[in-house]
Amino acid sequence: MDHSILTEVIVLLAVSVFIVATFRRLHLPPIIGYLGVGMITGPHGMSWVSSTHDLHFISEFGVVFLLFSIGLEFSLGKLWQMRHSVLGIGGGQVTITAGIFGLMTLALGLPWETAFVVGGALAMSSTAIVIKQLNEQVELNSRHGQLSVGVLLFQDLAVVPFLVLIPLLTADSGDGQMVAMLSWAFLKGTIVFVVMMSVGHLLKPLFHEVALAKSTELFTLTVLLITLGAAYLTEALGLSLALGAFLAGVMLSETHYKHQIELDIRPFQDVLLGLFFITVGMITDFHVLMDLWYWIFSVALALLLVKAVLVFGVAKALKVNEGVSLRAGLVLSQGGEFGFVLLALAVKSSAIADDVQQFVLSVIFVSMLLAPFVIRLNGRIATAWCGLSYRRGIDEMVEHVAEDAGQMEGHVILCGYGHVGQKVATVLDNESFSWVALDLNPELMEASGHLRHVHFGDACRSEILTAAGLDRAKAVVITFVDLGATVKLLHQIRALSVDIAVIVRSKDDLDVALLRELGATEIIPELVESSMMVVSQLLVQLDVDADSVFQEMEAAWRSRYPSTRGRKQG
Repeated sequence: MDHSILTEVIVLLAVSVFIVATFRRLHLPPIIGYLGVGMITGPHGMSWVSSTHDLHFISEFGVVFLLFSIGLEFSLGKLWQMRHSVLGIGGGQVTITAGIFGLMTLALGLPWETAFVVGGALAMSSTAIVIKQLNEQVELNSRHGQLSVGVLLFQDLAVVPFLVLIPLLTADSGDGQMVAMLSWAFLKGTIVFVVMMSVGHLLKPLFHEVALAKSTELFTLTVLLITLGAAYLTEALGLSLALGAFLAGVMLSETHYKHQIELDIRPFQDVLLGLFFITVGMITDFHVLMDLWYWIFSVALALLLVKAVLVFGVAKALKVNEGVSLRAGLVLSQGGEFGFVLLALAVKSSAIADDVQQFVLSVIFVSMLLAPFVIRLNGRIATAWCGLSYRRGIDEMVEHVAEDAGQMEGHVILCGYGHVGQKVATVLDNESFSWVALDLNPELMEASGHLRHVHFGDACRSEILTAAGLDRAKAVVITFVDLGATVKLLHQIRALSVDIAVIVRSKDDLDVALLRELGATEIIPELVESSMMVVSQLLVQLDVDADSVFQEMEAAWRSRYPSTRGRKQG
């Protein structure tokens, strides 16, 4: 019996576990780790694993599930709310970047098909690296973070037409026939979209029946059937597997089971997407990287510079603050995982030569390797290059907050104005307490624009807290559950005021000790509070008398919140 396939799988798993764990410890993107696994184990490295057609075909389903997940997050409402950054800045960035690098490729004497692929591949940024790094730096909800997410959303959508067009580039036909083929491809795509959206309403009763069966296995099988069935349909029509998966995601995004579907599909996506990047690493020749390291690093640095300048220019032209524009440009300057997707599809379609593909793969790889360091320094670079204008934007925030809170005394500062912040504000109004709210979510700001005391401002900045009257306030309430942002905010509050009461919301009680050590006066773990409410209602239904229920809850409450022990009861 031939155990070679099992041996190769074990080798891949062993090397992946070691390298990805190392990258996690070094706070480097696991994508680069997977690429490294492919380079080490593949035919250009130690030749431990064969780069077979079957392996590459299976790895394509990583991209299929990635596009499916993007489809789940897609909605016309979200697109409209972020239209400024998505359509304006995102559209400008992708079009101009693809055009510049496409023209540069043509100038080197390469075919227009190659120029199209290279331009499209280099126009994409890494969603995985950007989201992970911004989240770690507590910048995901900042102005430049939201702008970056909007551009990434457009890039995700822009991949779809590239996936349709690339397989048609090498069709053996004249210009007239090519136009006809492209038109027919888009017509087929439109028909598929309309048909799938039309039958999408049938999925709600289908998933309702599946959910009634209360079988996780059946639910997962149904999701896989719809995803892979849609992918098969689009490929059978001469389009791509990923396009069908994206449309399936869009269909299922309208059901009530969206979040459960996302959880069920995540393991398949993560494992197969990791395999996809491993296969990309297998076709990346390390010797090319070494032989042409000077040119590869030069082009990678040029890519970082050109994309940063382009995003900065487009955003500034659309009247975004200079500092915010530059920070978003730096965040989005690297190449991305969809560049690998487009290059892999181009090789499969013979739209790009192997040596050109190797060079572009290496450029994207190096740019992604440099990306975490560039993103970490985005604030310092923006302050150094756009100090006055960036400072002016912050000063405007401070001025608006100070104008409102200037006459307040004994008020409450709400850090976050989501559902919890709004409920707290309602109670404060009912009790005639003054308050001021700070939030960085542009959607909330648009919805709350008529409320005088709600301001667009970063509560983690000391000048914003001072403008909100921290020295005169009675209490601060942190209503969001992002631990990193909460820790950063607590540091700022305690640096400015030792005595003010700070009430913190958290997901569970695992972080209570840390938050209390950082100066939180009271911590409200949501999971603990909800479980105590369930227990109290259960005791009531079991006819336990009210005094006993109260005593049980009092004991549980005191055991969970040690700070209340020893307090006198009125």
